[in-house]
Amino acid sequence: MPSITFFISCILLVVVRCNNTLNDEVIDVPARTKRDLSVSPTHFYFKYQNPSHFKVSVSDIYIPVPGLRTVFNVAESTLFEITYQGSCEIYKGKGVHIKLLVDDHLIVGDQRTPNKANRHLLTNPISGETAAHFDQWLSQHHLPYEYATLPIIQSAVVLVRPGRHIFDLGVHHGDTGNVSVIFGGTMRFKWSIVDSLNPVRGLTMWNGTSPVGN
Repeated sequence: MPSITFFISCILLVVVRCNNTLNDEVIDVPARTKRDLSVSPTHFYFKYQNPSHFKVSVSDIYIPVPGLRTVFNVAESTLFEITYQGSCEIYKGKGVHIKLLVDDHLIVGDQRTPNKANRHLLTNPISGETAAHFDQWLSQHHLPYEYATLPIIQSAVVLVRPGRHIFDLGVHHGDTGNVSVIFGGTMRFKWSIVDSLNPVRGLTMWNGTSPVGN
């Protein structure tokens, strides 16, 4: 009888730990141990959109899709490869614009553009350009007036310094009166810690972080 009670207690303990892990919104990326210094182990994490459907409202900025936000506490410089896969249903509008964000900045190649209404003026401003022009050239989902359901694939590579970093999928809809839905998405994270003495070639270190409480 005592052995059965012990067995049941172990099962309950495992279940509680699993539930806590699933509900935990912060993923720790600890510093490497001495044993890891000679290698750069790769890690993966998946985040599934929950709730599964998000109706996109008209906005001046990119709105984070609920259920996909992922927070990392990074102890050393870390290289992240982020991929989003999902679907978008567009109802007779000019479409939605979709980009991955880090710390409320649009990831545009190796640049980080603040997620603000005047974003087109904050990164390499072009004379006469508007926020609408900016969104059109950086998005693959600016569509003519028609109904469509399309797959979405967004990917980015980001090199971040130690600190707290928040990743989102941001969506922007500028057509008043029209409706779009983002649904069934998955965020895939692949990361590895890098040697700060030998930075990754071709990538600029993102020195921003997210304040506690975002």
